[in-house]
Parts: sequence; C-alpha cells; structure tokens
Amino acid sequence: PEGRLNLLKSRENRNYGRSVDHGLVNLLSKRSLSSSVWSIVLDDDTSMYSLVLEKSITTEEKCKSFLQSLCQNLLRKLPKGGFTDVLERLCDLNRRNRYCKGLFTERHSIGKDLLRKCNGLKTELDYYFHLGEDAFMGQKHGRLEVENCENLETLCNIFQRICNNTIADLCSKFKGLCYRRFHKDYEDRMLLKMIDAKLVYNERGEYQDCVDNLLDKCHCLISMGPSMVSSCFSVTETCQHYGEGSKTTCEYLDKYLGKFFSGEKLHITGYDQDVSRNNCSFFGVCVYYLEQCHNQTIKDHCDSIVKECSEKNDPDLQFMSKVDLGDCGLVFDDFNLTWYFSGEKENGILCPHKDPYLTPLLIYASSLKTSSSTLKEKCKKVLKYDCSSHGHVFPNLDAYCKSNRTDECDNMDTEVPKMCTNLNATFKELGFNSSEDVWAVLWNSTANKITEPQCLMLIEECFYLGYVCSGIKDICNNIKALCYTVGTKRSNLNDFWRKLKESSTLDLSVFTTEDELSARSSVYQSILNVCAKFGTTNEVLLFHDFSWRYKDLVWVFKYTHGNRTLTECAYYLSECSGLSGIFKDLTHNCTILEKACFYDYELKKRTLIKST
Repeated sequence: PEGRLNLLKSRENRNYGRSVDHGLVNLLSKRSLSSSVWSIVLDDDTSMYSLVLEKSITTEEKCKSFLQSLCQNLLRKLPKGGFTDVLERLCDLNRRNRYCKGLFTERHSIGKDLLRKCNGLKTELDYYFHLGEDAFMGQKHGRLEVENCENLETLCNIFQRICNNTIADLCSKFKGLCYRRFHKDYEDRMLLKMIDAKLVYNERGEYQDCVDNLLDKCHCLISMGPSMVSSCFSVTETCQHYGEGSKTTCEYLDKYLGKFFSGEKLHITGYDQDVSRNNCSFFGVCVYYLEQCHNQTIKDHCDSIVKECSEKNDPDLQFMSKVDLGDCGLVFDDFNLTWYFSGEKENGILCPHKDPYLTPLLIYASSLKTSSSTLKEKCKKVLKYDCSSHGHVFPNLDAYCKSNRTDECDNMDTEVPKMCTNLNATFKELGFNSSEDVWAVLWNSTANKITEPQCLMLIEECFYLGYVCSGIKDICNNIKALCYTVGTKRSNLNDFWRKLKESSTLDLSVFTTEDELSARSSVYQSILNVCAKFGTTNEVLLFHDFSWRYKDLVWVFKYTHGNRTLTECAYYLSECSGLSGIFKDLTHNCTILEKACFYDYELKKRTLIKST
C-alpha cells in the first residue's frame, strides 16, 4: 500500500538513479556570512584566493589564467558594491601574480601561510573527532557548538580544494557532526518544552513526571524525524539523558557562555587576528540554558540573545499558524512552530518525514533488544512487553498489537537481509560506496545528483536498519552530511532568491523556459546586481536549483498520498510558497495540499498499514 516505507519498493518510482550532472562548479558563495571567521577571511588574501580558485587549478600558470579570465569576464560587468570592491582588490595584476606564485610554491611565505592554515584547520577538526560522544554532552573540556560548525564549515569551504586532500575527508565527516549538532539542538528545544516539569527522581530512581509527559505528547512529535522517534520510543532513557546530563552540561555551559559574555574573543588557528563572536551563534545553547541551567547572570544575558535572534521567521512559513493541529493543538499551544521550522529550514535540516510505519518501526524496536538470538524472537518480545507503554505514541503499533498478529515478526529474519542488500545496492548505484565517493559529490557541487526524496528515504532507512545492516554506519553518516549540504545550499539560495525578487526587472518566466541560454541571459543582470552587493554565486546553479526543486515537488504529488504530517505540511507548503509563483502548474496540487493541511489535518488519526 502507498505510504508504507517499503524498503523493497520499485526503484523507478523512487527515482534512485543519478540526476543529470550539469557541470555546476560552485556552491552558493562558498561561505557562511553568519560565521565569526568570515570577518577575518574577507581581509586575508591567502584565504580569499583559496576561496576563488577551483580544484582544477594546481599550478601557478593555471592560477594566472583562471584569475585573468575571471577578472576580465566578471569584474567589468559588475556594478559597484561590497563584493565588487573585494574582487577589484583580488584582480590587481601584481597582487594576483604574486599569490599565484606563492600559493603553489611551498617555500614561499604565502605557501607557508597556506600550509599553516591547512594544518590549523586539520588540528581543529581532529579535536572534535577525538571528543567522540562528548562532542554533544560537554562532560570533559569541550563540546561541539553551532559556533564551531559555522566557523569550521566556512574554513572547509575555503580550503578543502587547495590543501591537497589533507582535510577533505575530515571536512566531510565534520559536516556529519554538524548535522547531528543542529538536529540535537532542535530536538532539545522541542522535548524540553514538552517535558514541562522539573526533572526530579522519584523513589524508584525514575523521572516519572517526565516519562508521563512524553508518553502523553510524543504521538504529536514522531513526524519530526528518526531521532525524535528514538527519543519517543525510549522515553525513560530520554528523561535520564536530560536529568543526569543537565548537571555536567550546565557546568560546561557556565564556563563557555561565561567567557562569551565577558567579551572574550575567538582565536582561529592559522590566523593572527582574534575575532569578535556572533551573538546569534549562541542562540541554541541559550535556549537550552534557559530551560535547564540556573546561573541568573548568564540567564539574563541569554534572554537578550534569544530576543535578538528568534524573530527571523521564514516568509514562506508564515502559514504555520493556520495549520490544523487536530488534537495536538494543546500540545503545541505554547510553542512557536513557525519559528521552529524556520530555524530548521535555515540550517538545512527541515525534512518532510511521515510518522514511522509499522515494518521499519518493528525492525528498529527489535534491533534494540539484546537478549534474544533472532530478530523474530526479539520482535515478539517487543509485541509482548512494549505494546502497553508505546501504544499511545505509535497508533499503528497499538493496532497491530491488538490484532494479535505476528506475521511481521515471522518473516523478519528473511526479509531484513534483503533490505540490507537493497540498501547497499542503492548506495552503489548512487556512487556512495565510500567516504571518498560522497566527498566527491559533496565538494564538486554535484550534490544536485541526490534529490530531496532520496535524502528522505536514505536517512530513514539508515536509521531503521542501522543496527541490523553491517558496514553501513560510515556511509550513512556521510549521506547525512551530503543531505545537510543540499539543505544548507537551498537555504542560501532562498536568501539569494529573496534579494533577487526585489529587482523590478526580473522576469520570473525565465525559470520555466526550456531554453537554458535564453534563461541565463534574461536573469543575468539581476543576478549581477545582487552579487555586486551581497557576494558571488553561480547563475546556472540558481536556475537548476529551482528546476530540481520543482521536479522534487511534482514527484511528491505524484507518488505520495494520504494524511500529511506536520513536517510534511511545513516542508511542502513552504516549497509551494516559494515555487508556485514561478511554476504555475503547481497551483492546483498546492491548493489541495493547503486544504489538507489547514482543514483536514488529523494528527492522531492513523490507519494500520500492512505489507502485502
């Protein structure tokens, strides 16, 4: 039946094959303007030339030829603006010749400066991998924070091509850590609001108020993605995590936030100048601190950070206040969903998940059992011991338990290996056989080869099959990094698109034409005007991003049906808002989707979906 996460489903419908590579070269602007490090990068010529040069530029002569072409073909077309000023500096003939020689001469002072920056970045990246799980808890001396992700991802974007592969794999894996960091921050924000009680042990050593609160509300949260499914399936462990982890985390945050609020600047390895830190990089930790920690001076400072940084709602998500939440209205009554999903979208992690379907949910639950030898036996233990506590959270599991059927368990030991084989075949077909393959996709800007439906499916399959398929952990982590990159690229393009739409001369019809060259020439001047002021991009990428997003949305309307979850409404309606003004043929389906989300949405109403 439609809707079930059928891991053996036809690949034709899933669109597993590679998308056409249009030879795109650049990710949008290749940097995060929100990072603290950007302020020193902008004035550092070694960094800026490293950013501008492509991976194919490996010699002094190639560098000179590339920069000559760039300066002749782009600079003269740009109107005046901040980016134009930067490019004029880089296009100075004597300067660019000196840096082309220095960057590709090891003993040159510029070459030594580049090596120092490459080694400094490698040292920083190594540090966070050595932290292990503590990168998310802060139990030792450090923790991975959003600030670190912003700064180190920016430096990866700048140097990964020119540092001779010394940081390529590390940068890829680091993106996986940042994907997890952002997910953890948003999950914390949601769950800590849902708990709505002090985390205090009872006489049995359990956080009973917390457990009861989550069991009562989690049915409204399970469409938020696999990590939320995990938290809601293991509610006791989730409450213990917040209760027992909060003490050490708060002690760490007292020091971390204390240094920031005292005005301490940030040292970036490889740079001589320390930098001032960006207030909004601390938004996530401040939200956590206000919920869990107690130093009033720091809480007062955090209050101001939250007020300063939490008002940027995505204009394509303003409809969230109209979404019919059904019986979950009270659960979200004191929670700003527009703000929540705007943040997820901006950080590249908003994904249109459905609630977990029966088969993958049983596979995941069975994989958590350690006492039995076969999946069949583990599955039957799930049905015997977990139904009463999890029925309210997972209505399809509740319905299956009440049916007294066990056929899902009976076939698990034969079906799961087939699913693992299928998943590995999918990785191979998409070219994700190793971290190096994913890295090539990630940094050669052919991330457009993976679609949003593919990201959604692969991330879910990696989660539900993660404990039963051997050898997929590293590839799955890199898939998350790749999909996170796709999400952040689209977020950056959305920002650029909003600036572009302010142009009075922009003709939206160029994005629907089959004549690619005509489309480029029509929109070119508007893009140049925006680039001159805000930074550089690639107009071909902008054109094709809209085309691919359009195709993704058409695929969704064609192949997925049924009740829409909260995250589906948030994601697909925001896409409708951004695309229907360009692609008029989306209007009908977007109107139907809007009606379903605004008037027919019933979060708790579920149907037991069985495999055939």
